[in-house]
Amino acid sequence: NPLGGSGSLEYSLIGSYADEFSWTADNLYNEDSKMLVNGNITWRSEDEKYQLGVFATNLTDEEYNTHQAPFGPTGGWKVPGAPRMYGARIGVNF
Repeated sequence: NPLGGSGSLEYSLIGSYADEFSWTADNLYNEDSKMLVNGNITWRSEDEKYQLGVFATNLTDEEYNTHQAPFGPTGGWKVPGAPRMYGARIGVNF
């Protein structure tokens, strides 16, 4: 989106949904459904030399696992997904 001589603004909002499922055939390790939403806004100078942006991932701070499996007869392990994260990016093209 041009800003009339002040550069341009780019933005995106991306969502992904996964239905509930089981990590194992015996249905002992299950994962709830989840909706992940990420977004960003970036300003670029008219000559595209400078960029300034802000971003956020997992906007709803959804708790989920990226992996999960049984380990031995009494336990298991899981790898939690990343929590909400946000930040800024600054760039200069040479």
